[in-house]
Amino acid sequence: MSAPVPYRGGTLGLDFVDRFWATLGLLSLIIASVISINVGISFLAKGGGAVRVKQYFQSQTWLVAMSVVLLLSYMPVIKLMITTLGCYDRPVAGVSFLESDLSVECFGPAHVSSVVAAYVVLAVFGAGFLAFVVWALRPKSTLPKETRQGFAFLSLGYEPAYEGWEAVVLLRKAALVLIGSLVSDASSQTILALAVLSVSRWLQERYKPYRLDRLETVSLMTLLRTSMLSALYLQTRGGQDAMATNALEYSLE
Repeated sequence: MSAPVPYRGGTLGLDFVDRFWATLGLLSLIIASVISINVGISFLAKGGGAVRVKQYFQSQTWLVAMSVVLLLSYMPVIKLMITTLGCYDRPVAGVSFLESDLSVECFGPAHVSSVVAAYVVLAVFGAGFLAFVVWALRPKSTLPKETRQGFAFLSLGYEPAYEGWEAVVLLRKAALVLIGSLVSDASSQTILALAVLSVSRWLQERYKPYRLDRLETVSLMTLLRTSMLSALYLQTRGGQDAMATNALEYSLE
């Protein structure tokens, strides 16, 4: 198979780096807009004004609005950051290009800044948001009761003692995205996915964090069986490819 030929172009004529920064800018704009709308509602509400706006920030209610946006964008953003780090393993004329956009030279002047930003986002947002979920939903939370109730969307469906379990679910999803994006070999992807899902299944069985554990059990078992079937398929296909190769070598003798 010949090496890829770099090409230009992308969505709206933008290359990957441009889309990368546009996505981060849009996410920041959405967060700011959601918080601003809530501030406006507090200010315009009956008996509102500057006092209500001050109370809005003092009660840390703005964290709820921000968390809604971050939760919805968590997996797409994590996947984007990981994609930023994926360079094609076969250089073209001595130059390596980004797998998702062969018009972008890996670690060139434009790409380096997005790589640095990707590592920062993975550390601050990827790990930080998981820690925030655990902190916000911990039993001895110091957040005002009204604000804590606003985080119900993160703990819905979990037992009271495991309201922060959403962080574990997000970690599992992030691990699967990492495997799918950074591991190129299909067999290795399947084995690692099986390992992650097996650990998740054990944790779910050990702690039973859900109010409806049976539903999550069915979900995890379905994923595990799918991965097992994929592993069997790849093993069978590998054996068939090996037989075909041996037959070809025999015919050439």
